[in-house]
Amino acid sequence: MKDFLFPVEIVPTPYPESNPDCAFDVVATINNVKRKLQSCSDVYCLIPNSEIFPVIEASLKEKNIPFDSIYTHINYSKFYAEYRLFTETFDIRHINLSLTISVIHSYDGWLTYSFFAGLIGRDKPEYRKSIPVVDQDFLKGGKHTKKSLRASIDFFDTVEQIIKHKEEITKAIETLLITKVDKPSELVEKVMSATKISNGYGKDGKNKRAVLERALYANNRWDIYNAFNEGYVYNNDLNRLTPDKRAQLDLNIMKYLLN
Repeated sequence: MKDFLFPVEIVPTPYPESNPDCAFDVVATINNVKRKLQSCSDVYCLIPNSEIFPVIEASLKEKNIPFDSIYTHINYSKFYAEYRLFTETFDIRHINLSLTISVIHSYDGWLTYSFFAGLIGRDKPEYRKSIPVVDQDFLKGGKHTKKSLRASIDFFDTVEQIIKHKEEITKAIETLLITKVDKPSELVEKVMSATKISNGYGKDGKNKRAVLERALYANNRWDIYNAFNEGYVYNNDLNRLTPDKRAQLDLNIMKYLLN
C-alpha cells in the first residue's frame, strides 16, 4: 500500500489564462519529485488515498475480520485494491468461494471512487481468478465531491449488500452449473461476438484458441465461463485491459451466459 500514500495536493495552474475547468492542477510528490496528474476546476474535491485504503484496512482489523489484500496502480494515478474476506463464504455445490471487494480510485479523473464485488476460489486453483457478482447495480460509487467518501462505512455497506443478495448470487452460479452445453465451440464464438472480444490474429487467433483449449470438454456454462475467465480475461499475455475494464468484461461474459 505504500505506493498509494504519497503526498498529493491541488495547486493553481501556472497558466493564468486557463479555462475555469482546468484552472487548477492535481500534483503529487513522488520520490521528492513533483508530478502533475491532471487539471481540474475549483469544484473538484481531492480525496487522498490515505482517507480510503488505510481506513478500510484499519476497520477490517478492528472488526477482527481475516483478509488478504492486493494493491496495484497505473502510473501513480489509477488505484486498485482487492480485499478477500475469509469470513464471508459461498459454498455452491462442489465450489467453495470467498467474497472479494475491489475498491477503485484515481487522481487523474478517469476512474470514480467505486466498489466492485467478486468471488474467488478458496481451495481450487482453477477458481483462483475473481468471479463477478452478477448484479452490481446496488454497489456504491461516485464522483469526487465532499459528500462522496466515507470509506469504512461504504466498504461495509457493500459487504452487507452482497450478503443481502447472497441467495440470488448463488442461484446465478448454480444456473451456470446446471445448464448443459452441447457445442462448446459455437457458444464460445457467440460469447466472443456478443462481448466484442477479437479472435486475435488469423481466423482462430490467439485469443480464441486460448479460450477453446479450456472449453473443449466443457459440460456446462460454468465451464465456458471459466474458460473465458482464465483463458482470456485474466490472461496477461493476451489481455492488456486495466483491472476495472477486465472486471466489466468478466461481468458481461457471465451476464451473456445467464441469458
